[in-house]
Amino acid sequence: MARRGRPPKPRAPRPRPPRLERARPTFEAVVEAAERVLHARGAAGLTTNRVAEVAGVSISSLYHYFPNKEALASAVFDRVLARFLDAIVGELRVATSLDDATVRVGARFIELSAPRLSMYAQLWRLRTTAEAHERIAEHHRVLIDEVAAMLVRLALADADADARAHAFVIVHAVDGIVNAYGNNPSAVDPARLAPIFARLLRGIAQT
Repeated sequence: MARRGRPPKPRAPRPRPPRLERARPTFEAVVEAAERVLHARGAAGLTTNRVAEVAGVSISSLYHYFPNKEALASAVFDRVLARFLDAIVGELRVATSLDDATVRVGARFIELSAPRLSMYAQLWRLRTTAEAHERIAEHHRVLIDEVAAMLVRLALADADADARAHAFVIVHAVDGIVNAYGNNPSAVDPARLAPIFARLLRGIAQT
């Protein structure tokens, strides 16, 4: 007997990127609209109908690429992780000292996060339903490689294993602080974080 009513909800909350380049603007417009809805209405307000309305596309067009709201959150995660990774890696590769890296990365982080800080906090709450944990872990692995390479380049660590151990601690220490700040931005002035980060990283690198 054929199943009546709605088709079963897709289990994998992943978007279906367009195969044709001419469809790319529609896909990106929907992802941008999902960011805007998260910023304005939070995780609870992220619905496919609302995102389609903000994006200016039909609901059928949205469902062609995003089978559910979890797929929308998944696509936003991909965009946000790529945005921050590209910016941070770029600064790490040109930093001339650990203090310079701290200032550069801190400035870029504030530049990227300040306009939509509430959106990032809401997105973080969707990391499980969006199945983003492995992508976040991969993001960390890339950053550990980059920080280790910077430490070797700046003669702050000699052996590759030693550099990676220091980089592991640095990346996860900073990630924990950033996540705590993102979930409670009123707890501390972000301008005060950079010098504290600098002291923290100097202490780790010198051990």
